[in-house]
Amino acid sequence: RECQARALAYLPKGADITAKVYILIKPLKNSFVWGIPDDPAIMLYLDPAKSKEAFTNTVAHEMHHIGYGRSCPSKAFKDWLEKQSEARKTAYLWLGAFGEGFAVLAAAPGLNGSPEGTAAADVQADWAHGMANQPEQFRDVETFFLQVLDGKLDSSQAAEKARDFYGIVGPWYTVGYTMATTIEKVYGRTKLIACYQDPRLLIPTYQAAATRLTPSPPLWSHEFVDGLK
Repeated sequence: RECQARALAYLPKGADITAKVYILIKPLKNSFVWGIPDDPAIMLYLDPAKSKEAFTNTVAHEMHHIGYGRSCPSKAFKDWLEKQSEARKTAYLWLGAFGEGFAVLAAAPGLNGSPEGTAAADVQADWAHGMANQPEQFRDVETFFLQVLDGKLDSSQAAEKARDFYGIVGPWYTVGYTMATTIEKVYGRTKLIACYQDPRLLIPTYQAAATRLTPSPPLWSHEFVDGLK
């Protein structure tokens, strides 16, 4: 129930979180979700050394992915996107990868929680490195999106490049978390969830919020902001 409550707190009203859970013994120690939205499952690595809080954080993270994948974005946004160019469709597809950072925030739980404080040492180290290098990570991700919007990367090439931003906890996690926390700090959680439902709001809302904080977190370029309009 605690895992579900953390996830639902960062999802639209009526969000549905149902899933089968598979306990796995395997070489890689990662957990992940599969089959969203039709038949979601949580593939949970069995680690007897993991603390209760670390377990709760992991499951809440995966539950947020399920609820996010089943309730976001809205039908109105999907109808709009269907009429857009292939380049814009691909860009918005990968904008959804920032959901990794959104799930980190939900699982923490919230602004007052520790985003990766219960994680393994290598995860904490990668997280700390990413958060210490946000300007560079923002620029790397922005370059990727501009190449997509300019047609320099087709959907297959974009998928291959986008994998580079996962890592242990790469920019999809850290940059997504920075954007989500910035929006919530300035405008509140309701506005943040509205950005989940309509991704057209995400980048401009973050830009406006970032300029109201001191020091300001990294800003996106006007070229990127305008390219998504």
